[in-house]
Amino acid sequence: MRRIGIRPFVCTALFTIAAAAPAFAGHPYDGQWSVTVVTKNGSCEPSTSSLLTITDGRVSAPLAGVPVVHARGLPRVMDDRAWLLNHVAQLSDLHEAAQPAPWRVDDAPPEFIDGMLKAIVGIEIPITKIVGKWKTSQNRPAPDKRGVIAGLSAHADDDAQDMAALVRRHTV
Repeated sequence: MRRIGIRPFVCTALFTIAAAAPAFAGHPYDGQWSVTVVTKNGSCEPSTSSLLTITDGRVSAPLAGVPVVHARGLPRVMDDRAWLLNHVAQLSDLHEAAQPAPWRVDDAPPEFIDGMLKAIVGIEIPITKIVGKWKTSQNRPAPDKRGVIAGLSAHADDDAQDMAALVRRHTV
């Protein structure tokens, strides 16, 4: 009889921080800190003037909000040069991909890359729990929601339009 196993979904967050950063250098890591990584989709806020509302004599300035994800896990410090070089190269490739002449890590002199790699530490966080939240002004009064939608709709960029649609959808 052949046994079929189901592999659990595995997700890992990868970061780099400055080795001299107070969050790292000032607090030696013992491998036991559980962390929460908060991410958001998009980066848009309407103008404050479109958000200010006065209800019953009180001024209110709600935030537009964003869909957020809280990811939790136990981080591992990655100070291996090969791991860091691979991570930095992948990040560079990702962020340079849309450029007409994408810059690559190997375009820089080796001494420069070595110096930069010595100044950073990698953080790898195998995710153990993910919680998604809608921060779409759903707890605000109707005038605030209308101000958020109007302010976001006034922006031409896609993030603002998408956020306006989310606030509109979660307002009903």
